Amino acid sequence: MDSALKDGYIMVVEDDKLLLEAINEKLTKENMPHKCFLEGTEAMKALIDNAERPSLIWLDFYLGDTNGLSLVKIIKDNSELSKIPVLVVSN
Repeated sequence: MDSALKDGYIMVVEDDKLLLEAINEKLTKENMPHKCFLEGTEAMKALIDNAERPSLIWLDFYLGDTNGLSLVKIIKDNSELSKIPVLVVSN
């Protein structure tokens, strides 16, 4: 496991249930700690409310409830969250 993830987890934000299940299955199989979110607003609430921070955010570009780039802007404008790497993906 990558040392950067040793103490953290991957936050996966994906609104496609089947794709989220596949990502979850793969990360579980690889023993990579992660938390999955179907909605961008739910993920942002978790980021803001929790002192625990992910080591990486895997973010879908097109989300049903918001836009992935809007979330990136919020994350990067927040001094507590701005150093978290964000991988923006789309299928």
